[in-house]
Amino acid sequence: MKANPTPTPTPKPPAPAPVYDVTHVTADQIKDLRKHGQVRLATTIENAQTSYADFTRNGGKVMVTTSKGNGGEPVMIVTGKDFRPTADNKATVHTHYHGDNATVADPMGSKAGTNWRIQEAIKNHPQMVFVLPESVVQWGTQKMDTPTSDTSYGASWSNVRSQAQTTQDALNAIGLTDPGKIGTQVVSVHSKGGSVISQLMGLDASGSLLKADRLELYDSLYGSQGDVAAWGTSKGGAKAQVVHYHGEIDLSRAKVIEKALGTRYTLVDVKKEPKFDDTKNPVYKDAQNNTHTRTKDWVGEDGKKHYAYPPVRQHFDDWGSHYRTVGQHLGE
Repeated sequence: MKANPTPTPTPKPPAPAPVYDVTHVTADQIKDLRKHGQVRLATTIENAQTSYADFTRNGGKVMVTTSKGNGGEPVMIVTGKDFRPTADNKATVHTHYHGDNATVADPMGSKAGTNWRIQEAIKNHPQMVFVLPESVVQWGTQKMDTPTSDTSYGASWSNVRSQAQTTQDALNAIGLTDPGKIGTQVVSVHSKGGSVISQLMGLDASGSLLKADRLELYDSLYGSQGDVAAWGTSKGGAKAQVVHYHGEIDLSRAKVIEKALGTRYTLVDVKKEPKFDDTKNPVYKDAQNNTHTRTKDWVGEDGKKHYAYPPVRQHFDDWGSHYRTVGQHLGE
């Protein structure tokens, strides 16, 4: 008689990625992360400590983790001081993919104004959760876009494997594990961030890797328009609303989306909207109450190059509407 075969042990599920509350991470811990090859994670934490210092000092929370859905790259999660993962009032979850020349931890006064808009949105809606996946680099050096330096680098989203997993990992990291406590889920993309949609649809044409009740396009149609239409008619996106915040890109690119989605497509033409006034887009002042300027140049009718030095504001509105799309509408 043969002996019973030894049963194959059930493999243990992988341990979740560590989660870091940026207010509690020390300089020695950041140094240790770098020592062990976690340079991008360490840099994201360090940048968040600086950029969100006032926010966290006033009770806001900024957490950083990594996710396989984001190719193992950093993911930052921002919630307000009154956020409660178990509150009866359901959370609105907003996952945002940035464009070139940006990071997840850009400070106040960055051109896209994400920091400003996130804080304003949380102030108005305390149960909002912002999930901010970080990109990898296509060319140049990834640095924060600050009021005193104009970063220039190419973001790449080739790291993305699943927005749905990335967002779920982020929610697990902050204890929002009950699906019944989650309300509207929003995914937004700005500029180069639009390539995320093409990346995900290329991995799975069913649309299951992108989970959103509303997809927001911030001047992002640099070739992803066909994939947006495909997602909106796929199993994963068949019920979603798509809101297109048009800035500078040729508006005709959106026709394929409008045709595919019909009434589920909404256009917001930011070029035709009035700019925010000083109360809604104030001039940025640093901790020493100083103001800063950016160089604006153009070629005039005389054929000569002209320069102006507009003050840095909470979002950039001096070179068309590309950045205004995010600066006026993210998280509203």
